[in-house]
Amino acid sequence: MATATEAPVATQQAYEKLCGKLRELNALEGISGLLGWDEMVMMPPGAAESRGAQKSALAGVIYDKKTDKEVGALLEELKKQVGPPQISTSC
Repeated sequence: MATATEAPVATQQAYEKLCGKLRELNALEGISGLLGWDEMVMMPPGAAESRGAQKSALAGVIYDKKTDKEVGALLEELKKQVGPPQISTSC
């Protein structure tokens, strides 16, 4: 069992690792959006097949990262250490 000083360190490490994974996912989704914008606005004629392959490959990477078991494990670890989120009903 973790001591009182080890638990906050483990929580912080899990949180930082999760944040890193989510930042990377956010960057990849931004790239996907940029590819979509470019496709509609600036893509030269005849490039659709190539762009389709790019978007498909990127979608696969994004899917793999979204469904990564380590992300789920980090969330579960944080949930155990911090508890369920407290949702305020007042604004």
